[in-house]
Amino acid sequence: MSQARASSSLASVVFALYLATLVAAPLWYGGAGPLAQALFVSLFALLAMATVFVADAPDPAEPAAQALRIPAVCYAGAVAWALFQALAPAPEWLAAPVWRLASDTLGVDFGARVSVSPWRTLGGVALLLGYALVFWTAFRFSRSARLAQRGVATLFYAGAAYAAWALVDHFAGWNRVLFEAKDPYALENLRGFASGTFRNRDHFAAFCGVGYFCGLADRKSTRLNSSH
Repeated sequence: MSQARASSSLASVVFALYLATLVAAPLWYGGAGPLAQALFVSLFALLAMATVFVADAPDPAEPAAQALRIPAVCYAGAVAWALFQALAPAPEWLAAPVWRLASDTLGVDFGARVSVSPWRTLGGVALLLGYALVFWTAFRFSRSARLAQRGVATLFYAGAAYAAWALVDHFAGWNRVLFEAKDPYALENLRGFASGTFRNRDHFAAFCGVGYFCGLADRKSTRLNSSH
């Protein structure tokens, strides 16, 4: 087996693991909660590191790479601002009032921050960086048209499977989110709703929307390929 073929096979394996992790992420209550988020961010970080060795780096001169410059700067700015809120001492006019109230009440200078809960803010930063790794890994693999189409098709079928499960759960009257019963108050006031493995029905709707557009893209790509 040639070195190029071995590298291609290894890239396919890493990409398959990437897709499997991506598809499994919403299974545990929509991927919400610190444990699920920490687990999947760690897995995506490992996959991103593996991608460096099996996928070609994009050429900065490529139009797709150039188009990412402004969004990347904006994203980095959001991360930097979040880090500032959590870590940097803030003047009184900018800091959250709760810090001054706590210091006055207890007689201890806690060091004011913009964030009310710096540790939670840092957790949000880790999640933002995890999202960036998910995107960057997909971007590197999508330079291969074959892998890109496989990824889009996989997301469509995964979205369809989650949606089918949500409909079965809803019409069967089970009204459960994975292993938990849905909130009775929400069920009565919203007159029933399908949310699959998600606690938040709006998050589930957004997830299904992504799957729907992946299906449209896969269908159009298939038509274009068949016409040539």
